[in-house]
Amino acid sequence: MGTASSSQSDYSDQYGNVIDVTEAGADNDGNESITPVLEDNADDDTLLYFPEGEYYMDSQFRFTGFTNFGMVGQNATLIPANYNDFDGGGDNNYRLFRLGVVDQPGKDLRVENFTVDQTEDNTGIRVIEAEVTDGLTIRDIEVKGTHDSGTWGPLRAPSCTTRTVAVSSNDSRHLTVP
Repeated sequence: MGTASSSQSDYSDQYGNVIDVTEAGADNDGNESITPVLEDNADDDTLLYFPEGEYYMDSQFRFTGFTNFGMVGQNATLIPANYNDFDGGGDNNYRLFRLGVVDQPGKDLRVENFTVDQTEDNTGIRVIEAEVTDGLTIRDIEVKGTHDSGTWGPLRAPSCTTRTVAVSSNDSRHLTVP
């Protein structure tokens, strides 16, 4: 998982904007945090495309109230910072992606084709927390390592009308998809 083949053009008919995050300034060598690039480019009717590489994150990416937003990787590996150094947004619930919240949910969310490397000590944080009213697709996500931060597991995606979820984890006892 996390290595399914995709290209930017595969999604151009589904999104008004398809942005290659490396062309927008994201470091795909895993040396600098990509969160500012995600924050600068997230928008309605937008797909953020991650070409092959390693993407370091040291703070949560939060995007709420969106319509038709996606993130797709092609042999892309996400590498979270040690959670003692991670900026979780002030609530001590460390997440890589917080997409939608109960009072500002999203609609039509796609997250697919990522490997998440949590093999280093103290990097096992929640990968995705998504609050979406309709149209949730999360698939081909492979979490490597151990969920060791105590933040309730690598995935939380409360119910919505339509959804597809397929996540692989060697620590899957902590997956939450009500």
